[in-house]
Amino acid sequence: MSEKGKTLVERHALKRLAKVEKNKQKASETANVKKSGQNNRRSAENSLSNNSTSANQEQSSTYASTSNDITTNLQASLNLSNDLSSLSNLPLAFNSVSSNNSTSNNSNSQLPVTLAANFMTLAATDATVAKPDFTGTALLGYIGTDGKYVSGSDISYTSSTSASSLPNLAFRLSTANNDTTNSQQFFVMIPKGFKSSVNDFSQLGSSRYTYPFNAGFSGPESFSSSEYSVKDLGEVGPNGEQLFSITLTANPNWGNNFGGQFKLTLDPTVTGQYSYNEYTAPLVSELASDGQGWNNGNFTGFTIDGKHVDVVNTEGYASSIQYAVNQALKPTFTGTATLGNLSNGTFVSANSTNYTADTPTTDLPTLNVRLSTNGTTTVDKPQFIVAIPKGFTATGNSLISSDTVSKYFGDNFKGTNSFSSSDYSVESIGTNSNGEELYLVKLNFNPSESNNKDLGLQFKLALDSSAQGSYTYNSSSTPLVSELASDGQSTAGTATITANGKTYDVVRSSNATDVTYYINNTQTPTFSGTAWFDANEKVYNGNSATLPTYTFRLSTYGNSTIKNPKFILMIPAGFTATKDDITFGAGVNPTNVQDLGNYGPNGEKLFEITLSSNPVWSSPTNTVKLTLDPQNGGSYKYSYNTAPLVSELAGDANQGAAGSDFTYTFKVGNDKTPINVVKSQYPVNEQNDGSVSYTVQAGSTKLDTTSYNISNLKVTPYKGETINDAGYEQLHFTFTPTTQLKSGDYFDVQLGLPNADGSIKEYDTKLGNNLAITTTDGTQVGTAYNMGTYYRIVFNANAAKYTTGNNHPSWNLKLSWGNPGSQTPSISTDQSSSNTTNLGTTFVYKYTNDLSLNGTKFAYTPTNDVTINGQRYASGLHIQGQYVYDGQYLKGNDQTYSSMVEPYNRIWYPDNKVGIATNWYNRVTVNIATNGAKNSNQNTSNNFDITVSVGKNDVFNYQWATDEDLATQIKDHLAKYVTNDLSNTVDSESNVYLNNNEKMVIKLTLK
Repeated sequence: MSEKGKTLVERHALKRLAKVEKNKQKASETANVKKSGQNNRRSAENSLSNNSTSANQEQSSTYASTSNDITTNLQASLNLSNDLSSLSNLPLAFNSVSSNNSTSNNSNSQLPVTLAANFMTLAATDATVAKPDFTGTALLGYIGTDGKYVSGSDISYTSSTSASSLPNLAFRLSTANNDTTNSQQFFVMIPKGFKSSVNDFSQLGSSRYTYPFNAGFSGPESFSSSEYSVKDLGEVGPNGEQLFSITLTANPNWGNNFGGQFKLTLDPTVTGQYSYNEYTAPLVSELASDGQGWNNGNFTGFTIDGKHVDVVNTEGYASSIQYAVNQALKPTFTGTATLGNLSNGTFVSANSTNYTADTPTTDLPTLNVRLSTNGTTTVDKPQFIVAIPKGFTATGNSLISSDTVSKYFGDNFKGTNSFSSSDYSVESIGTNSNGEELYLVKLNFNPSESNNKDLGLQFKLALDSSAQGSYTYNSSSTPLVSELASDGQSTAGTATITANGKTYDVVRSSNATDVTYYINNTQTPTFSGTAWFDANEKVYNGNSATLPTYTFRLSTYGNSTIKNPKFILMIPAGFTATKDDITFGAGVNPTNVQDLGNYGPNGEKLFEITLSSNPVWSSPTNTVKLTLDPQNGGSYKYSYNTAPLVSELAGDANQGAAGSDFTYTFKVGNDKTPINVVKSQYPVNEQNDGSVSYTVQAGSTKLDTTSYNISNLKVTPYKGETINDAGYEQLHFTFTPTTQLKSGDYFDVQLGLPNADGSIKEYDTKLGNNLAITTTDGTQVGTAYNMGTYYRIVFNANAAKYTTGNNHPSWNLKLSWGNPGSQTPSISTDQSSSNTTNLGTTFVYKYTNDLSLNGTKFAYTPTNDVTINGQRYASGLHIQGQYVYDGQYLKGNDQTYSSMVEPYNRIWYPDNKVGIATNWYNRVTVNIATNGAKNSNQNTSNNFDITVSVGKNDVFNYQWATDEDLATQIKDHLAKYVTNDLSNTVDSESNVYLNNNEKMVIKLTLK
């Protein structure tokens, strides 16, 4: 049977069953609660008074005897349906007495008197009274002369309404389930705008079945006067409604419902529109101490004679009524307006758009207005006000075509918008103080949603070229569309509009548009996108089972008027992808994704992504499925200083931070077309260091050392062409294969001193980009890959064609290692035999037993500092060496200088406040080199003066170190005894070392 077809008893029985099952579950969860002493007795009282309907809810108490340490556990069951007025109905206790590891049981002990007293107290409390569920309801209406019910809802009552047409307030007082009360009190509230009296009360009698009460009616035709009483409590409703109490001597359960009605008269002093339902103050309710029901959270009781009285409402049986008193019955205004136009059948909002004098007329927005209401009304000629957005003027208006009208309002339009010119009119009423043009729209019908009679108007707009700025319309601005307050009800507050000296009170709609646009005011956002590349410090090759994940975010922050912004996505070198490998997150809808080719600085694949709108900060991430590309192998690093993995075209966004590090130029295509982009301040992986480094191995088979010859090997240091170019050492050699080369054959090239453990100490560390190896006819036969600290030469399939049979061409290779921090290479470009002390960075050390030679320089010519395929060659370079004393010696400062610390004494803050340091000082520091200074002019010898000059000012205090303090500091800092600890010998050079670790042996102290 459907819910609607069930009787009141059947429906409430189902609700009660659900509650009982829920309470059983709660009882099961709280059963067997064990605590000790008096605290447990309190717990038992509280638990057993929680309105539980469980048949047996066990509570236990523990009593300890202080004389013999015997513990007695008492467990009892209490049936709340029992009459507890007699001790004979108290449950028995099960006693378990434990002492000295023995247990005795007695199952027939009466509960202790103290616990019995608690049960008796519980029986006397209100919580044990079984209260019925209140199910009453009320109707606004009357029984007509034809014997049928006439609803009084959705009607406007005025002084012209005849008395016979005024409604009654009919009600049913009813409950469900048994109770233990002797009498029950109910309240009936007269709807606002009406009055009644005790004399206007009558029982429903034979009409009790004619009123369409929710769930029907079941009770006698009338109660005797001794079984009920009616009392006027005065106008104590929440809105001044008149309230009556009705007291019954019996429970009005099913079969004994009480039906009554109050004849109503109109209150001429009240004007307004009112509604009542299960979420408002109830028209009929029961005293909370007599019944249980539902409180909607909005209303809990009345204030009667200065005291708050709690009541319960009905759950699921209340009627919903609305009406008007001494005014028209007004519907709820639900209209809205949009600013924009259709593009290829899709509405495009004016939001975030900048309009200028150059904007084509066809691209200017239109103001699209939907006039609509909801609910019954007696208003038949409603009026609305339309405001033209600031910066625009209206050039005309018309009905929107029925074919497209719904598209302007998100497909939320009820009706066909088929009206004639006689159905509506539009007239200008002037301009308000904000400069917005205002139009009054009059209808000769109610634009009811339920009747599918929404009306859609479109206002053509022209740009006010003198305007400039940003303009926002939302729920708190001038409403773009509103209804006169006399004709409609608000869902979002009211507003006052004044034009030409006339004031209009209007109501707003909760469907107000939120739009911000600009006129002659371009807004450029700041790019904030980034990429996540899970490859840091990893090595990938053709056997890698797992490739790194690559995700990216396209986002900006700040206002934007940019349309169709473009972004550049770069696939990390050593990997590749297609357009189909890019998966965009929910809500990211690119209008175009273009493969620009492999034009990153390392041959990376580039994609240009165009979006239809500016992506905000919270834009979702997007994913790229990568494929390994060993043909573009090498060691790579991406950071703030490199080409960005994700960027935005410079014309579409501002760079994330100031400085050249946050801009970049890609050169795309054969003609190297520049694409200028801006970077985000958020680094790759959003790590603090903002970088990711990884390696993609190239090549598959290491060449045998017998399959080629190396000749003409030489290394030459060069200075960078400009201060922005690194100085470098260039290795030149000739490679001549003696057998046929195969695709994937490779060998490695390293430059630097070999350690005895096989590692290489590079002279410089900045390698060049991957280098193509070609034949004289331009055919590429291989690549020199930058592997981070060395080059790997890998040959491709073309190499096999050029090395067949007796063909053994030679290739001259030039590979460079640069100094990342200087225009000068780490090895001096002056390689003459006369230069022995100015050869650049010191790379090697030798011991000397002559203290006078300590720190002096010598020239060293390596014999094994070029490693090709594991074989060692001499570079021909002269590099800097240094002698260090093989013993303990005194070492002093090597510079003389002075400095002063100047602390801040005023700090200005953004809120125009200033912080003043009242205790501040300058500290003067000196460093003394008696001899052995790097600059001999700084040698002071053992006799020197320290002079500090200050201006005379009585405000300042001067603190001077004493002669003794100064002598102590000089002795403490001037010199120390040290030794040199050399380590890591150059391979095959037992007395030449790569590292020197100076160790302090003794620190001088004062005697």
